[in-house]
Amino acid sequence: MESTKNRRFDIWKDLLQITEIRNVGFSQNFDLPNQQVIKLDVERTRTTILTEQEKGYLEILLTHYCKAKNTPYTQGMNEIMVLFVLMIREGISLQQAYCLFESFIQQVLPKMFGTDFKPLHALFIIFKLLLRYHEPVLSSYFHTHGISPELFSTCWFITVFSSKINDIEIIYKLWETLIKEKDYIFVAYIAVALLTYSKNHILAQEEISIPQTLSQLSIHSMQELTEILKIASRIKSNMPYSIKIKLNQINIYNIDHVDSYISSLEKDLCFTVHPREIMHRAYPEMSICNCKHNDCAWCINKTNDIPLFLIDFRTENEQQAGTVPNSIVVSVPFFVSDENLQQIVDQYEKMKEIFHFCILSSEETIANTNYDEMNQENPDLNTLERLLICFEKNGFSHISLAEGGFEKCHEFAMHYKLQLENHQEEYCLVCTPDGPNIASLMKSKLKKFRSSMLGTMRRTFSLDSNLEKLALEAKLQSENNLQKSDPASSFFISKKYDKNSNTIYDENYFFYLKSQYLTIGILGDPELSTDSRVTEEFKIIDLLKITSINSTQKILTFYFSGSKKVHCYVIIPNSLTRSFIDQIKKQFLVLKKKK
Repeated sequence: MESTKNRRFDIWKDLLQITEIRNVGFSQNFDLPNQQVIKLDVERTRTTILTEQEKGYLEILLTHYCKAKNTPYTQGMNEIMVLFVLMIREGISLQQAYCLFESFIQQVLPKMFGTDFKPLHALFIIFKLLLRYHEPVLSSYFHTHGISPELFSTCWFITVFSSKINDIEIIYKLWETLIKEKDYIFVAYIAVALLTYSKNHILAQEEISIPQTLSQLSIHSMQELTEILKIASRIKSNMPYSIKIKLNQINIYNIDHVDSYISSLEKDLCFTVHPREIMHRAYPEMSICNCKHNDCAWCINKTNDIPLFLIDFRTENEQQAGTVPNSIVVSVPFFVSDENLQQIVDQYEKMKEIFHFCILSSEETIANTNYDEMNQENPDLNTLERLLICFEKNGFSHISLAEGGFEKCHEFAMHYKLQLENHQEEYCLVCTPDGPNIASLMKSKLKKFRSSMLGTMRRTFSLDSNLEKLALEAKLQSENNLQKSDPASSFFISKKYDKNSNTIYDENYFFYLKSQYLTIGILGDPELSTDSRVTEEFKIIDLLKITSINSTQKILTFYFSGSKKVHCYVIIPNSLTRSFIDQIKKQFLVLKKKK
């Protein structure tokens, strides 16, 4: 009979790996500075089931623990301790109940109490990152309604859900799982799983009822608990392995390092994927690890079957200087509007919930402030932050960033002698940070075209066969290079026309026609040591009309909305004029249709 009564004690003793029960002498001196708080909390703990004697036990054990550990009493301790007091009903002694509680705190919530709640702060940040990664709809929903997860999850984490679950057998089962898991942050996975399980119920509430609904979330049956624990395990496993490794290495209860953990986590917009994992996926056949037997965590997990897509979200000129193999190239427009970002996100709608997406950015992209101020919901955020919000609002789960951006991936590739695609060191801002900048990159390319193809061009305007041939060759060579980053791009040589004086100027201009923009600039001349330079850039969607004077030169006149200036040019050779008009019209219609 005695062994039957002590069965739970034996199970928990084994779970907590307790080798002996110490003989604890409990003091009857209730004289802590906040003893009155303990008394009040005892009176309102499990009021429907706790006897007066059990309330006495609860105060004794709480008081002794605070004195023995030299820690102030914190509300929430009572909700945990009471579950061990209730085990006394099953035949265990007061000493045994105390030893189980003490060991449970040490293994599940070490240093949670009496440390300014720094571990709790770190847990909140991890919880919000997990929520954003796995439940973006709820994450965005809470943000929109001004609901901070701390408001409803504090009691979950401090009491390990015991204050929100009525059935004590469910709590015991939940705690047994936490002990077996041996993961301090698994409670955060359970919190996300509870929200996932209750998502439809939460989203169906009126706005005014949301806080109350969240505060009343609970687990009502063993069946619900089983389902929620399954979801929690699935959430934990369904992440790129470098994220899991990083989380496993974070010990939120290491007080000496918790501040650095918090500082590091607070800087993360979302979870980040380590460059090593990105490179393992980019070069699956290559050994890129220094371990001797391929038995480190990185090598063991490099065959992880999670479908991860790498989206290269950098400026067009950065991408021209080199990309990571197997990445999806999405160029950042010169002017970034929320509409631009929505168009990017829409491309992957059919892949939502199926694939994980890792965004590879750069310092240049993050610093981009060329916003379309008339079409922007988040004026204080950088381009990358706005893209993440756009993905989140559209319900995309499993969105991460490449840790350290392209700069760190480049560094990793160079260290292991991995060949980036189309890598051009002279234009790469990582290889030559003090070299050509983004603006001069295109000028330098155009200068090369000029030097190799147009160096013998006559300084006076002429349409002889030699000039036509040179211009055509320049166009073909430039398009071969430029279209690698933008399939819709085209390159044309032109000259400027003055309507008032009926004069065609000697200077050679270039037209760089991209999917959304027309860039115009002066073509440099190496013989005169002059560089190419951009003079104007227009959105194609802002084009009002193009008129053509049917003379031998086929002079084109451009009209753009928001510009009072009239722009007149002649395409060289004239035979390409129709091609230019057709292409810009085609791109205008595509953009208009999207709009």
